[in-house]
Amino acid sequence: MTMDLSAMAARFVRFAMVGGATTLFYGVMAWLLVEHAGVAPVPASVLAYLAAVPLNFLLQRGFAFRSENRVQRDLPRYLLVHAGNIAASAAVMHLVVSVLHAGYLYGVIATMTFVPVVVFFFLDRWVFKRWPG
Repeated sequence: MTMDLSAMAARFVRFAMVGGATTLFYGVMAWLLVEHAGVAPVPASVLAYLAAVPLNFLLQRGFAFRSENRVQRDLPRYLLVHAGNIAASAAVMHLVVSVLHAGYLYGVIATMTFVPVVVFFFLDRWVFKRWPG
């Protein structure tokens, strides 16, 4: 059990590193699109986000989780978790702002805390899990 927890902790650290790198990539891409390509901020954000998704998948798959599964098996699951990530982020923000009537920054903090942990769990236990065959 200790070996499994230490291996999981190592995967979580790599997961966080990839998340940080792709977040930085997103930020640079959005900035470049707005400041140097003349794209409006909202479409620039969407384009940068979409550009970061394949990078995140490749780095999570190859570096963070070191999946040996077929890409055709991992990718649809990853995209489903990613869609859930977007929905969960919106749900957490709605809960904090509309139900609890707290400021949106609390929603940002809650989202940044809750969502990555849930995403890690699904990536680790379902998307990039080693499957027989």
